[in-house]
Amino acid sequence: MMNKISVCDNWVGAPDTLDDEKTVIKFISHFSAHGPQVKTCFTNGNCFWFSAILHTRFPRSIIVYDPIDNHFGCQIENQVYDITGLVTHAYSWEPFGIQDELELPRIVRDCIYF
Repeated sequence: MMNKISVCDNWVGAPDTLDDEKTVIKFISHFSAHGPQVKTCFTNGNCFWFSAILHTRFPRSIIVYDPIDNHFGCQIENQVYDITGLVTHAYSWEPFGIQDELELPRIVRDCIYF
């Protein structure tokens, strides 16, 4: 009897998945190549969801947040990405976690439930 192999076994989180910049940018381009409306979508209220997509695809990553600009990214191999590409130095990133309960309504309103 053959063992079934899930598509995800060979794609998401596979041990041989390369997390280098070229691989990440190529993955992001599969979204951003569909026109400027895609970048607009993920930079105007959906940044959390795109960071979650990146985190799912590159599971050794961490979701990061800039509380001043209210923007999410995904740190992969010491570089941070969003829908626009490499943004490591564009924001003041910190690992995502609610430090101040007053932040939560703004994050939920602007980045999660937009």
